[in-house]
Amino acid sequence: MAELNPREMRIAEETVSAIDFMSRMIGAIEDGNWRYAADKLGQLDRTLETLSKQLARKDYQAAGPGVAAYVARESQHYRIGRALYGRPAEDAKRRRDLFGEIDSLMHGQAEGRAARD
Repeated sequence: MAELNPREMRIAEETVSAIDFMSRMIGAIEDGNWRYAADKLGQLDRTLETLSKQLARKDYQAAGPGVAAYVARESQHYRIGRALYGRPAEDAKRRRDLFGEIDSLMHGQAEGRAARD
């Protein structure tokens, strides 16, 4: 993966922070902990303000794919990040299980055809 330039890194970090604070705020709301929810809302507001400034900058070009990869990887610690991007290890296991099922079905069908012929 290519290294992120300073603007891309800041956009990526602020986006992950927004995911973090929103995840914590949702948890606080579910628990009815309004003080903690309000605290996280304040942090989210400041993070989004910083992100807005980074998005408006013109001094560095910013490409989306590297930022998106960073956000997907680093947001796995937070419930919203997992909801948005899944869990890579679980996704890989799910794919292996699916390919195993397909292989079993194909192998079983081939044996069934051989027995009929």
